[in-house]
Amino acid sequence: MTENLRKRNLYTALSLSFIAPTFLFYVTDKGMEWMMWRDTPLLAVTLAAVGLTFAVLRIRTPRDQ
Repeated sequence: MTENLRKRNLYTALSLSFIAPTFLFYVTDKGMEWMMWRDTPLLAVTLAAVGLTFAVLRIRTPRDQ
């Protein structure tokens, strides 16, 4: 019964863990700049894709009733 809830929680944590670093920014005199999307766009896209994969897995995992 709790196996699906455990999977959903794990998928949520992994999704947030992979997507959150792509939104790192720093402040310059020109304003805020997105560090990862500007400096390493390939890595940012890869992390976002992996994070979205885990988000889809979370949505597709049924809830226990």
